[in-house]
Amino acid sequence: MGTAAAGRATAWKVSPTIQAAGLGRVHLHGTSFGAMIGLTLTARHPEVVDHLVLSCFLARYDNAARQMRATWKRAAVDSGMEAVADLTSVAGFARGFYDRPGADVQLAAMRVAFSKNTPAAFIAGTETIERTDLSAYGPQVSAPTLLLAGQEDNMTPFKPADSGVGFFQIKDLMPTARLTVLPDCGHYLVIEQPERAAREIVAFIEE
Repeated sequence: MGTAAAGRATAWKVSPTIQAAGLGRVHLHGTSFGAMIGLTLTARHPEVVDHLVLSCFLARYDNAARQMRATWKRAAVDSGMEAVADLTSVAGFARGFYDRPGADVQLAAMRVAFSKNTPAAFIAGTETIERTDLSAYGPQVSAPTLLLAGQEDNMTPFKPADSGVGFFQIKDLMPTARLTVLPDCGHYLVIEQPERAAREIVAFIEE
């Protein structure tokens, strides 16, 4: 997502797919890496996106995010992908999530999902994202945009350090965008607060 090569390549594939399906202009929601693709697609192919919703991502990683991911990469090599699942869960879920009755089930499912990946593939993907800077795409987006963040998202915080670009900075790059921060919610907001996230998205699209 060169620095934005992966995002450009994916956007290049998605746009003709939307057009070939005869969908016209679509409402697009991308979260995390999907938000990086969504921003790229909307900036490069404005003709296919009607409303854009971006949740939980950084347009450019700050140094703290890079350090966090360095620990994940070491864990992938030293302890395997299940350890990476645990580390990303700590960074991604709000503290209150772990008090929920179904937390253990969700964490177990994430370990299974992560185990399908290999350390080498995980590291390659992570390093691609670390090289990415999508901040130039912000001013190019003309579609109405909702920025949806989790207040306790330590993985991709809405206000990163000065070395990064998160929603706090993207709001200035996209002055017409709306920023909504969900309280008691982390990076995985579609898992933690799916009903609240859905309400925010539907209200934004329908207004």
